[in-house]
Amino acid sequence: MKKVGLLSFPTAINHGAYLQVFALKKQLEDFGLEVKVLNYRNKRHYYNELRSLFFKKNFSVLFINLKRFYKFRKAQKRFEMSGMTFDSEDLKTKELDLVSIGADIVWNYGTPFLGYDPIYFGQGLNSKRVISYAPSMGDSDISELPDYVKNNITNFSHVSARDENTKKITEMMFQTCPLVLDPTLLINWEGYEIDAFRYSFEYILVYAFSYTESDKLAILKLAEENGLRIVSICFNEKLSWCHENIMVLDPLEFLSIYSKAKYVFTSTFHGLLFSLKYEKQFVLRDNKTVHNKVSTIIKLLDLHERVIAEDKSVDEIYGILTDEINYEKVNDTLDSLIEDSKRYLKYAIENRKYS
Repeated sequence: MKKVGLLSFPTAINHGAYLQVFALKKQLEDFGLEVKVLNYRNKRHYYNELRSLFFKKNFSVLFINLKRFYKFRKAQKRFEMSGMTFDSEDLKTKELDLVSIGADIVWNYGTPFLGYDPIYFGQGLNSKRVISYAPSMGDSDISELPDYVKNNITNFSHVSARDENTKKITEMMFQTCPLVLDPTLLINWEGYEIDAFRYSFEYILVYAFSYTESDKLAILKLAEENGLRIVSICFNEKLSWCHENIMVLDPLEFLSIYSKAKYVFTSTFHGLLFSLKYEKQFVLRDNKTVHNKVSTIIKLLDLHERVIAEDKSVDEIYGILTDEINYEKVNDTLDSLIEDSKRYLKYAIENRKYS
């Protein structure tokens, strides 16, 4: 049985980061592989995360973040990882047949919060081979391309990307870089959801770190006219205009909340993906942070009309939310993309040429 190491962000306090590791691990295990989640953190990245969580003057925010931190630490035990290390030498990758890097924005070399770490481009890994599955460079720009990226990426046996920006930059160094789906779209989540919030009412889910006044008023109008409540999965603070605010949530509880929503308003990449996975009527508020991440999947599924990138009236946003998505058409395309993504992953593992 081949041994595969996954190098991503498994300990990040982020639902999407957790769930993509969970999904890729499950998919590789379904291929009959022994999978080890590599518990590596860059010191600077880890400090940045702890600083953003705990260097707070507001005690209530600090308390919530402490609860969130321990909730995720408990959830991460499902990965059965060894102790966290800041040193790639401790990962013992010589024992592995393969290291798969990704998914997530592990290749976002342009941001100090996540970038500047050559290990995510294979440097210092001693496994027999290194591949990538669905990494993203986020909003990184080709003009900023560091030497450690150029010098290491050509050592991969197979590379892939989850968005056009990453594909375009990578193909300046590597002959072919196929587009693949984020791992969260590959597996069936049924049976993994934890139903901790047994709401007896129908609701609109808000999972967004940015929204306009018109967005808010459209959601309120939709709720009032259809007898719905509004549930927010919060980032840093409660939204006073929502009926329910969930501050601390296990990633598998997150799935349950998503699966039962009637409508979704989101401004995040994984907020979009789980809207698709659970066939929700949704609106995506575009912004600079997520644009490169979401634009490819939106284009592939021809869902441009669900994206709001500029100011729109309350009635226009209301109209988008209530205009039903043809999920039969979406799923036909999505099923084909899932099949192609799994085929790439299998070929990469078997060291076969993918075309």
